[in-house]
Amino acid sequence: MTVKIDFYVERNDDELELQITGNHTPGRPANLRGHPDNWSPPEGSETEIILVEVYRNKKFEKWEGELTSDEEKLALEKIAEQAEENPPEPDHDLDFDDNYDPYPDRDIYD
Repeated sequence: MTVKIDFYVERNDDELELQITGNHTPGRPANLRGHPDNWSPPEGSETEIILVEVYRNKKFEKWEGELTSDEEKLALEKIAEQAEENPPEPDHDLDFDDNYDPYPDRDIYD
């Protein structure tokens, strides 16, 4: 899920307003139900920063600066937190199949 967060950093005694676009893929717990052949290990979540923009001249433009490791860690945490607080709505149309027939071979027995 792609999210945007507002983030503030200080450089040369100036506070910069940044808008960080990131992508977060939530993790999945282990599946230990059913037959052991169907078990699966847990998958960790992934979060990445895609774009960092700075607010200048009443608009956001690509920022050429770099975040410190602490700033980057905090930004990644905020991206993950926002993505998990506001999950996307499920698309129920993807689960529906108009052509599904639970008895595809019923005409064989008629």
